[in-house]
Order: sequence, then C-alpha cells, then structure tokens
Amino acid sequence: MLQRLFKKQAEDLGLNRKMGLKIVDVAGDVWNIQAAIGSSRGQPRYYLQGMRKFVRDKGMAPGQAFTLNFVKGKKLFMFG
Repeated sequence: MLQRLFKKQAEDLGLNRKMGLKIVDVAGDVWNIQAAIGSSRGQPRYYLQGMRKFVRDKGMAPGQAFTLNFVKGKKLFMFG
C-alpha cells in the first residue's frame, strides 16, 4: 500500500528515497516505512511505502484517514 503525499508536504519534510523512516505509536510500537518518488507527466509524486502493515496492525480500513506528526530530526512519524 502506498500513501500519497502532496509535493509541498514531501518537500517541506525533506523526504527523499534514501530515507529510512519509522512510525512510532504511543505504546512504542514501531513500523518501518520508506519514502518513494515516482513521476507522472514529468512531475514528481511522493509516496510512503510500507503502510499496509501499519494500517492492518492498527485495525484501520484502507482509505481511512489518520494523522501522523513528523519529527524531522529523528526521521519518524508519531501516531496517536
């Protein structure tokens, strides 16, 4: 499952393909994800790969909205 990000969001976060990212919840559970950059009509498209396990583990439905807060210096997203 790929989670698409808007170009401005990805650029503001400084995401790139080489970044190893994590999602950490309040219980301290960790999910490893990866930034991916594709292209459509010559424009970059930014995605987060590896979201399927996180969504499944949290009991969410595909397409369900949720919020992640990015901690820039630590390259992780906080959930909850």
